[in-house]
Amino acid sequence: MQLKFTKMIQASLQKVPYRHNYLVLLGSSLAGGLLTGKHNDGIPDGSRFATHLDFFKDTVKQLQSPEGQDQVRKVKELTKLAEEELQTKRLSVRSL
Repeated sequence: MQLKFTKMIQASLQKVPYRHNYLVLLGSSLAGGLLTGKHNDGIPDGSRFATHLDFFKDTVKQLQSPEGQDQVRKVKELTKLAEEELQTKRLSVRSL
């Protein structure tokens, strides 16, 4: 089901980057939100991790561990580098 949906979205968005000069990434959840900065300040209320804590308890535990916090720190550093050195801005598409 997910693969079929992803392929449908990819087909419909195939020409968007060329028309509007955007990079479109589809597929994974970008490391469960880690790479998007979603968890930079903890687990947001209403997020998948917060609303389905029983299912994601191991992921949340790992994210809150020293190693997980080190990953968050690295994402923050890379985000700052991308914004300052590459003049990028974080864009978010909530729904299609």
